[in-house]
Amino acid sequence: MDRSVDKTFKLPVQSDVPTLLVNGFDPATPVSNAESTLQYLSKGQLVKFPMNSNSLMNACFFELVKAFLNDPESPVDASCAQKNDGFNWEYPSLNRTPIPYQGNRSPGYEG
Repeated sequence: MDRSVDKTFKLPVQSDVPTLLVNGFDPATPVSNAESTLQYLSKGQLVKFPMNSNSLMNACFFELVKAFLNDPESPVDASCAQKNDGFNWEYPSLNRTPIPYQGNRSPGYEG
């Protein structure tokens, strides 16, 4: 049985499908990885969040995703990504109250 991997397996994916890449500060997955990937995505867009970590749960991120999904062929306005809006679990247009953090408790936790 031949268990060798085809040489094309390790080649980067090349695509002309509209793609939105986002990147916050994360030493494990630096922005250089996204920049390298972008060169193979002819319709790719990269938005950098230099003031945020890899957990991009803020209004700017959600608005960018919404704009991209509504019109993936157009560039997104990423100007808000340069601001430090902090970490917010609430998506403003949902008008919901964030769930308070309960520590390490999960359903059925008896500790």
